[in-house]
Amino acid sequence: MRNSSPFFTFNQAQAREIKLYLIWCKLPPREDEHLHKNTLYLFRIFIIYNKKNLDEEDLLKIRGNIEFLCANLEDLNAKKSRLKYPKDIQFHNLLSGEVFSEIKDRYSKSILDESINFTFPTSLPLPRLPILKHDNVRYIDLDDKFIDDAIPLGYHLKDGVITTHITYIPINKFSQDCVIFGKSGSGKTYFLANLVHEFYKKTKDRRLGILILNVAKENQEIFYQDFLILKYSDADFKIPYFFSDDTNKLEKHLQETATYICASLGLKNVFEKIIYRSMVGIIRLEGHLPKNFYELLELVENYMNINSYGPEEQANLMQAFRNRKNVFEEEKIQDVLNLSEEIPEWLNDWMNGKNIYLDLSVCSKFIKLLVVNAIFQLIRVITKDIESDELRNLIIIDEAHVILEKPITNNSDDADFIMKEQMSKIFSELLKEYRSRGVGFIIVDQSPERLFEDVSSQPSIKFLLRLDYPNNLLFSEDPEERQMLSQLENRLLLVNNGTTGEKFLLKTPNLYKSNY
Repeated sequence: MRNSSPFFTFNQAQAREIKLYLIWCKLPPREDEHLHKNTLYLFRIFIIYNKKNLDEEDLLKIRGNIEFLCANLEDLNAKKSRLKYPKDIQFHNLLSGEVFSEIKDRYSKSILDESINFTFPTSLPLPRLPILKHDNVRYIDLDDKFIDDAIPLGYHLKDGVITTHITYIPINKFSQDCVIFGKSGSGKTYFLANLVHEFYKKTKDRRLGILILNVAKENQEIFYQDFLILKYSDADFKIPYFFSDDTNKLEKHLQETATYICASLGLKNVFEKIIYRSMVGIIRLEGHLPKNFYELLELVENYMNINSYGPEEQANLMQAFRNRKNVFEEEKIQDVLNLSEEIPEWLNDWMNGKNIYLDLSVCSKFIKLLVVNAIFQLIRVITKDIESDELRNLIIIDEAHVILEKPITNNSDDADFIMKEQMSKIFSELLKEYRSRGVGFIIVDQSPERLFEDVSSQPSIKFLLRLDYPNNLLFSEDPEERQMLSQLENRLLLVNNGTTGEKFLLKTPNLYKSNY
């Protein structure tokens, strides 16, 4: 790096509360010394922080870390670095390099150009940022119109250097679904929060609603304070187990409802027909389904008693059904799933562009899956196909393995196997159907290898943070690229944008402080 001061090279890194300045200076030779006899450098690390923004504990931690850093720095002659708290150095001194009093008497009046070059040799044992061999990112045509309709992601990482070039993905491309995968602690939550924040800023006038399904972690709503927060325990948390606004599609909606109820209960395919026929029979007799979900299950049980199978098979079917039915006897789930002629207010708000956060983190496994499936089915009914690729609504699922995990057993009689195999089919169909309706998914998880295959393969946009074996095998056949994925630093990620053919590395911005 060159600077107007001939012996001065400057680098700066900035964190949220602390500024770190690294300044080095190549010592000029004395007039009686050969220019290349010695290559010596002076080195300064200036650490600046505002004590007003720190409490006493944070201040002690910072000073302790600085002293630890100083104690571990020495030159080739084992001379230790010295820690000082200078009061006479101003910020302009740093910018101009006027911090090396030792060289005032050694300046030579005639300096050759080569004496002021300073580069880090490749053999230097410093951490290096990764290099993507087949880098491909959009640099041209980034006019104001493009930027207004695109989501900024972070700063492009080119040839191991973090550039100032901001990378974007057009908003409507997210209708083709997106995944964010990375190990715990790699930066998924912060990247997702930033992504959502950018959507919020860019789509205020587009009536694009964001729905976050929190199925695992508690207290994640702190990242989404502008959202309407609904928890499972809230009185307004409503999702009718069945809804149909088109009599011409009534049987189709009944079939889809029977499918998701069967999957949620972990019952074999034969129950799908039983539940469907039961609901059809109930509507023919009563004109409508029972308001209470548990009452529906009791009517299905009555249907099974009337239309019995062989004695042994009937006993097995009845036992399996009763075991699952008892899970949903609690009063709260009945209140949540009660039928209504109107769609829930929160869903209507979401369809009209408001942002909703549904917290299911405290639910049991079976109830959680039933509620999520009821949500998906309700959205399936009320959304309509559109001709364009416009993104109208967004659904985000964090810790997706809670509802989208592959079976851990191959035993086809196991309830967990049945439930997850059924869920795999349902969700694969939803990915395709929602795409044509302008509803996009953002799916987030630590271990994509644990998820259904379509969850990793169908979404067109992939954000990959640090991923170890065997997760990295899903996204690259190149051994070097897989190794790079396993070694990515926190907040560095590989973007594979199948909607445009782009593939690049980037550094994510600080939380809510992108300044784009």
